[in-house]
Amino acid sequence: MFKRKETGTMSSEKQLNIAYVLALACLVIGIVCYAFIHPVPADEPVRIHFKSVGGNVLFDHQAHIETYEIDCAACHHASNSEETALFTSCTSCHQAQEGPLSFGENGLFDHDMHIDADLDCVSCHHDYSEDSEEEPRPCRECHTKTGDGESELSAREVFHLQCISCHEENDITPGGTDCSQCHVPRKKMAAFHDGCIGCHEEQESGPTGADGDCVHCHGY
Repeated sequence: MFKRKETGTMSSEKQLNIAYVLALACLVIGIVCYAFIHPVPADEPVRIHFKSVGGNVLFDHQAHIETYEIDCAACHHASNSEETALFTSCTSCHQAQEGPLSFGENGLFDHDMHIDADLDCVSCHHDYSEDSEEEPRPCRECHTKTGDGESELSAREVFHLQCISCHEENDITPGGTDCSQCHVPRKKMAAFHDGCIGCHEEQESGPTGADGDCVHCHGY
């Protein structure tokens, strides 16, 4: 009688231990399955680069989501295929600029070079707001006529280097691009005054090196 009772007690303890082990195993399996089904979203990258006509463009997810409170679905929409969800063109919010640009704002612009220099979009473009009437900052706000002699090139160096590098890469004879192809037509006076005379005066190099003098345009 006594032995049977002891056997029953041991059997109950063994069953209880097995139940604990099974419960723990189920808990572990559940956690693992949840982790695979619901992966924790990565904090990075929130900034991505993608190609455009102007070169690599920096897109800051954090700025759009947190600062401007734009939902993911505003740019991305679900795709019926297994591929990555399609996204809306940037121009649906950021309209393309039309019309001629004034001197100091025109010319080729290399996004790659500015991104490599750790500049953000807002370094040149204002913080977006529907009530804001600010325009993108002109190149001359950073690239002055003389530059700082170190990291920031002068406006003349920036624009002229872009022209020269383009001619060299495409084996075009230097000088094949005249001023009016970069500077707005019918505004050559401002182009020559700001681009030539201003630079020569500030660097105290005199008019030497300029192809024309004042009388070429103004007469005697």
